[in-house]
Amino acid sequence: MGRFFFASGMDAVNPTSRKPEPDEREYDFDVSYEPPRGWIEGLSFRVRVGLVQQSGSAGLLPDIRLIMNYELPVLKGRLERRLRAWWQKD
Repeated sequence: MGRFFFASGMDAVNPTSRKPEPDEREYDFDVSYEPPRGWIEGLSFRVRVGLVQQSGSAGLLPDIRLIMNYELPVLKGRLERRLRAWWQKD
């Protein structure tokens, strides 16, 4: 699964110095992968590439991340039960 995010910030002011901050634009690309069931249950990978464009700097500033998630089966059942119990109590 792939996703694209965009954020833009302009006219920001540093609260301490009261000086203007550079305008920024950020482009993020996400690609996720979950191995087939039966391999390692609960394991997933995500690659995130962020490109930041700041006024006053040349080019794009890259930020590349590899994120690996693993759901612990022991905690998953307990947490789900507690959240359901908390959500359903009135």
